[in-house]
Amino acid sequence: MEATIEGTKLEELQQNLADRERECEAARLKANEISADLAELKGNLPGLKKDIEEAESGRQKALSAYVLDKNKLPVLDKAREVLALAKQSEIDAMELLQATERAIPTAQKNAQEAEQKLQGAKTKFWRHVGEAFEAESRELAGPIIEKAWAAMCNSGGASYEGLLRRIFPQPGIERLQEIKKEMSLLHRAGH
Repeated sequence: MEATIEGTKLEELQQNLADRERECEAARLKANEISADLAELKGNLPGLKKDIEEAESGRQKALSAYVLDKNKLPVLDKAREVLALAKQSEIDAMELLQATERAIPTAQKNAQEAEQKLQGAKTKFWRHVGEAFEAESRELAGPIIEKAWAAMCNSGGASYEGLLRRIFPQPGIERLQEIKKEMSLLHRAGH
């Protein structure tokens, strides 16, 4: 198919479509990334709980050792520090998990909005292409169709729609698929 549709408007629409495709893909990836982060955070919770249990056990042992030997205070202090760090890690992880859970709906909404913008850009692009082909068709075939219509009217009784259907029969499914494939190249020409 020869692309006779050119001009700044087409290039702008191609660029807009490419931009919306990139934005849509980025929004989808971000939503998937946040969902994966959530799954990872949830998977880490049992390990953090185990770390707390182990740190508590270590603190209990250090406390018992300190009771028997007051020189073991540095060991007890270290065990307390380990326990505090383990508990703080769990608190931090829970806060991050909750924030991630709250972010998922926003990320999904952003992905949906990006998809809507992409669909709008596709509609504008293909509408422009269709209008350009219509204009070109009118310019090339218009005078011929007008003469054919006049001749049909002179012959007595004719349908304008019937005339157009005879001149431009609707393409079959296979041909329509071929045309769509050819036209997709027009869309990709701007990338």
